[in-house]
Amino acid sequence: MSFGQPRIHTGREPVQVRFFQEPDVAALETAINAWLALRPRREIVDIRQSALPLPGGAREIIVSIWYIED
Repeated sequence: MSFGQPRIHTGREPVQVRFFQEPDVAALETAINAWLALRPRREIVDIRQSALPLPGGAREIIVSIWYIED
């Protein structure tokens, strides 16, 4: 899936960010989809993700969604 290039912010609308953090991909997906369903017209500007290694080989997945509220 491709999201294309991030939109260049013109400064007219405030950009906000929402962070999601979960060790489980399915739980992360559920949390993000639930948040998106609350305001389906919200404009997504950029999405970033990273993973933090945890002891024992586990990892914590962090996703930041940069958006403009509708």
